[in-house]
Amino acid sequence: MQKVPLPRTFMLTGILGFMITTVYTASGKLPLKWGAAFDLVFILMFIASVLSITPPPVGKEHGKNDFPEAKTKQAGRAAKASRRKATSKKAPRAAKKSGRKSAKKR
Repeated sequence: MQKVPLPRTFMLTGILGFMITTVYTASGKLPLKWGAAFDLVFILMFIASVLSITPPPVGKEHGKNDFPEAKTKQAGRAAKASRRKATSKKAPRAAKKSGRKSAKKR
C-alpha cells in the first residue's frame, strides 16, 4: 500500500482554520470550549497533512522487499536484465542487414 500525500488545500485549511479560530477565541467572539475543540481539529488536520508528505521509515522491519509491489518490480528488473544478457550474445545487427540487402537484390 502506497502513501499518497494529501492535497495542499488540506494543509492550508488546517493552518488558516487554526489561526482564525485562535483569533476569534482570544477576542471573545467564540467560547473557550468551542475554540479549543476547533483548534484541536485543525491541528490534527495539519499533522495528518505533514505525516502524509514525509516518507515512511525504512528499516529491517520496513524494508522495500516487504511489499508485493517491490517484489514484482524486482522480478521485472531481473527479467529485463536476463533478456539484455541474452540479446547481447546474438550476432551484430550489421550482419543481419547485409543478408537482407542481398536477398532484396536477387
